[in-house]
Amino acid sequence: MTKKGGVQQLQTEINTDDELTKFLERDGLLVLDIFTDWCGPCLGMVGSLKKIKLELGGDDLHLAVCKVDEIEILKRFRNRSEPTWLFASKGKVVNLMFGANVPKLMKLIAEELKIEKSVRAGEGERTFFEFQELTPAEMERVEEKQRLEEEAVRAEQESMKKKRRDFIVHVTDDIMTNIRDHGVMLLMPQIPKDSFRRISESADPFGVCCKDKRIVKLMPDMLEILHFECDNPLPEDVLEVIFNKELQAVAWKVADQETRPVEEVLQLVHAALTDPQFVTTQNDAGEEVEVQLSPVLCAAELDPPRATPSPSLEKVEERPKVLVPAAWTPLNRRANAALIYLFFRSLTELFLPPDPVPDPPHLAIIFDAFKKQDIMDACQKHKEAVLAYGYFTSADPKATELIANTNDSYAKVKRTVSDKLVLKVTKANTEAVLELVSLGPCFVSQNCVQGEAECLSFFPEGYTNREEGEAVEEEHLEVSKRGKKKKKKKKDEDTSSVQNGQEVADIAALEEAIEEHEGDEKTSNDGHDKEEEAPSENA
Repeated sequence: MTKKGGVQQLQTEINTDDELTKFLERDGLLVLDIFTDWCGPCLGMVGSLKKIKLELGGDDLHLAVCKVDEIEILKRFRNRSEPTWLFASKGKVVNLMFGANVPKLMKLIAEELKIEKSVRAGEGERTFFEFQELTPAEMERVEEKQRLEEEAVRAEQESMKKKRRDFIVHVTDDIMTNIRDHGVMLLMPQIPKDSFRRISESADPFGVCCKDKRIVKLMPDMLEILHFECDNPLPEDVLEVIFNKELQAVAWKVADQETRPVEEVLQLVHAALTDPQFVTTQNDAGEEVEVQLSPVLCAAELDPPRATPSPSLEKVEERPKVLVPAAWTPLNRRANAALIYLFFRSLTELFLPPDPVPDPPHLAIIFDAFKKQDIMDACQKHKEAVLAYGYFTSADPKATELIANTNDSYAKVKRTVSDKLVLKVTKANTEAVLELVSLGPCFVSQNCVQGEAECLSFFPEGYTNREEGEAVEEEHLEVSKRGKKKKKKKKDEDTSSVQNGQEVADIAALEEAIEEHEGDEKTSNDGHDKEEEAPSENA
């Protein structure tokens, strides 16, 4: 890197490992301005460095600018845009500072010079670090970065959890509003599938009929909805036994004149099915006695899943059987609506649209628009990772305005140096994110929670990267295709109708010809019979 004469005299230029090794052989305190080729050294500090060297340092202070692109021992400092100041003595690192805070740097140089002179005089001690070793300042940054990443992950998880919960509340609200007379009951794996007639007969006295029934397999990922705000969730040991087994899900409908909540009625049905029944009969002596009958549906003790053998254990410990109830139905309305949503979506088709496909976790990455050629080349390479893009007046999502939503549109407008190209990029594609970040953006979302909020400001619902005319043309094309399909279908129906009509006509003509032929034969036979009868009469 070319420098002015004053800078060259004040600071030694270091570009290779050999030059660094030679510089580290000097006595005194060494201060290295570490930079990468694309960023450059911190020229704004030159005046202050010159002043402190003349006033305090003298021959005890040596300054250098160190380009780390080709220096292997300092490779961890590559690709950083933040000024980095490395302090060294006796061939080892003694301190490190990040940033361009002039008073802080001058104060630190003065303190390190004082320590250096004290150590040289045998009056003090200093802590040294190898060049490959992280300094306390770096360790602090690593820990802070790790903390921020953990917070970001936690915030993302909480945000996704809240969105999911809000969605389930929304759909269950709709179900509770539109389906007031339906409830769901699960029949456990031990219940025979051919016993439903007896079950229906037990439910009849309560005015309950089966609206729908299906075989389902309960999986762990269904628990979020299965137990959503449920007052009587299934025990964990029972869930462990019935996971991945076939259960019968029954959608019951109560009578139209029923005024009680459907959950209350289903609890009565549940009791009639699973509780012992008592009947009054007469014994041999003619006395009335009460006899207990077995319930229609019985609980059963089932084996829990087998534990995975451990190499450290010679024998797998036997687990006790689990008592699995015969049937289960939730006590409260929202939990019941959640079961309808989980197992009986056919009942919600008239008022509940299909589940929306959520955007994957994403970030906002913003560039100066004059870099658009390199950026769009990378976007073309990672098409599946870039969810949306657009040209805006600024990087501030609260104050920006959309300039163009396509490259062709942006080519037709008057551009300014402040124009920004904003990308909505999925975080899941790490390769795409890293490549885009390497192109020098002016802003990147800190995490997906902030990224979602920022992208929503730039790309509101309904935003598209299509020209308005293209969208209309595509819509017309789709309408035209649908029209052609209808015409073709009608033509096929007409052709089929004509063919069917022709076939009917042909059959009718054939039948008529057969009848005529049979009639001719009959006439001919009658005449022949008369001819034979005449001579007989004469005789």
